[in-house]
Amino acid sequence: SRFLRSQQEMKAKFEQQQAAGGDADGGGNDGDEDVPQVDAYELLEAVEILSKLPKDFYDKIEAKKWQERKEALEAVEVLVKNPRLEAGDYADLVKALKKVVGKDTNVMLVALAAKCLAGLASGLRKKFGQYAGHVAPTILEKFKEKKPQVVQALQEAIDAIFLTTTLQNLSEDILAVMDNKNPTIKQQTSLFIARSFRHCTPSTLPKSLLKPFCAALLKHINDSAPEVRDAAFEALGTALKVAGEKTVNPFLTDVDKLKLDRIKEGAENIELVGGGKVSGG
Repeated sequence: SRFLRSQQEMKAKFEQQQAAGGDADGGGNDGDEDVPQVDAYELLEAVEILSKLPKDFYDKIEAKKWQERKEALEAVEVLVKNPRLEAGDYADLVKALKKVVGKDTNVMLVALAAKCLAGLASGLRKKFGQYAGHVAPTILEKFKEKKPQVVQALQEAIDAIFLTTTLQNLSEDILAVMDNKNPTIKQQTSLFIARSFRHCTPSTLPKSLLKPFCAALLKHINDSAPEVRDAAFEALGTALKVAGEKTVNPFLTDVDKLKLDRIKEGAENIELVGGGKVSGG
């Protein structure tokens, strides 16, 4: 169509912005710059995709043959490549994709469904937020699957979904998964928390929210699995970097000096989204 070239140029600009660390809030309240940043996403034409789903999509996604389920997912994958999607009732589509992520035995299809969810979240932004809590636990629990292509697709999905909502809204779901016995789930959930904290500011990471997260992460720094401990240290270091010592230190009173030094060292090495600065502490 005649929009194609300009859409592609916009998409390229949009992806550059994303790569440079532009989050769904356009940088939140980082403060220093009063120059309004033009968000390329806002200039894109929203594309309606629900009517373009294959007529037999909901039958195919439940089909016994994995090839048919794959075809159904591939149709969605193409549609969600549009960088801005029109608002609509996506509940049935999200539910179908969530079911594949949670229940499908074919890991290739799990990864494909996760990619579709990531595309929906990126294309709808805040308009996807209402579905975030429904799918986040399913994605986090699927981290028990260790195949790299699945892990990467799940990471991209949960990160895209996080940007459609707030840490506060997802906190209960995330904290519930932190109690899972599976070390890979614990590791990947802590790494997700660390990445999420990087998008926060002192005002979006208040004590009331930090307290339960710190409690869960402090359990994990004593875990028997080294990958779980490492991920928890990274998340705690990120919290310290974002919220500052004054806010975080009260939660670390029972941590021995060796572990405390490791958390502080981690904080010094963490880059925040948008080049965020350490809060005074």
